[in-house]
Amino acid sequence: MSIDIAGIAVHASIAVLAGLAGFAIGKYVNQANNNQRKTVQNQSTKTLKYLLIGTTGVGKTKIFQKFHNFLNQNNKQDQVIQDFQECPLRQDIDLVDTPSIDFESSVDKRESIIQKFVQYMVPNYINHFFLVVNYERTDLMKKKILDVLKYFKKFKESITIIVSNFQLSENQEKDKVHLKESLKYLLNSKQSILFVQNDFDEQELKQQLLIEAGAFSLDDTIFEPQNEAEFQELYQKFGEMFNKRDEKNQSQIKQQQNENCQQQNKKIELTNKVSDQNQQNNEDVYNSSKLDEIDLEQFQNSHSTSSQE
Repeated sequence: MSIDIAGIAVHASIAVLAGLAGFAIGKYVNQANNNQRKTVQNQSTKTLKYLLIGTTGVGKTKIFQKFHNFLNQNNKQDQVIQDFQECPLRQDIDLVDTPSIDFESSVDKRESIIQKFVQYMVPNYINHFFLVVNYERTDLMKKKILDVLKYFKKFKESITIIVSNFQLSENQEKDKVHLKESLKYLLNSKQSILFVQNDFDEQELKQQLLIEAGAFSLDDTIFEPQNEAEFQELYQKFGEMFNKRDEKNQSQIKQQQNENCQQQNKKIELTNKVSDQNQQNNEDVYNSSKLDEIDLEQFQNSHSTSSQE
């Protein structure tokens, strides 16, 4: 039996590189999550990255380009690093188009793709992955998702699936239910899946991406603070509001306890009155019985005296 030493070495090399990629993703996903919590308080936090990932021809780059054209109104030059193209989704977040994941072709190409992912992820703060798959037969969709997910399964909770070209569905509501059920074992615990048509509304999808990645912010709302002092003032007002609510709840609890205590005392008082009344009635019955005995005894004595006479 012959052993393909070269083949084993190649697969071992790929496994090591994939392991390095997984380690890098894990380290910087966790680091990004920690930094995201500090973003509101510290505007100097590094930009978070939302990565669009997927196999060739799933519409990943088309989604990115549509966002690029919509968001790039200030003519800001997008940054391209090792085939990773970045577009500012928000001041503190970049949407990133990544090289198509094709690990089924030549070994050299696989190693090159893995190396590119590692080199990009190590210095950056990866916050969320959006795995893009085009709408087609369910079995083909599953295969394309698995071809990518098996290399990112450790980060399943940070992955949202985007079904592109959903305008091809003849019954969208029915197909949404079917796909959510068929793909549920591939989804994270929140069952995160988005359905996108070619003419999607950029602002609406932007908000969906932010929600899926948990990027809560007061920006672009009536609560948006203009500076740190306003943020602290707003934070204090929210704190006072919740404190007042807690004080009100405590006051209501104490009032309810007092009312319950008063009702209990009234019940005890009524019970005592009933008991006293019963005792009085018993005493009256007893006294009446004694009087009857005395009257009977007097009658008998009187009758006896009359007989003797």
